[in-house]
Amino acid sequence: MTDTACNTVSTEPFYLRINNEKAIGIEENKNQLTVNDILTLQPEYLSFPLTSPIETKLLLKTFQNGVRLSEIGDCKVGEVDMTFCKPAFSDDDTKATLLKGAIIDRYLLRDKMSQGEIVFIDEKILHNIKTINMDIVNGERIVMQGITGVNEKI
Repeated sequence: MTDTACNTVSTEPFYLRINNEKAIGIEENKNQLTVNDILTLQPEYLSFPLTSPIETKLLLKTFQNGVRLSEIGDCKVGEVDMTFCKPAFSDDDTKATLLKGAIIDRYLLRDKMSQGEIVFIDEKILHNIKTINMDIVNGERIVMQGITGVNEKI
């Protein structure tokens, strides 16, 4: 991607063909990209998602005009391990609600889960099992359900 003569990044567009089938056709969807497009989406790892040209335009517009979550704060894994912390689980609805992914909706927490049962947690028992950073727990947070099983943080 660099021109060895003058050591600059090329601004020339190139095509990236997306093919979801076994057979590769000449007329498959292809994205016209630049190195800057890839840097916009993923500057750290220089990776690019397998998207159609329409999806690519939407992604680029979002990333060019939006703010990344990493610019606002840190992404943390939940404080409660579902196996290790199980002795702290309770049916007592006066206790704190354990926020599982199935209880988290787009702009609110659900009263009923789409799968499983709502679990409450006895904080005294939890603190005997595990040390929890209360600054994180008591601070403002954006809560979201993980949509993949992949943790890309190295």
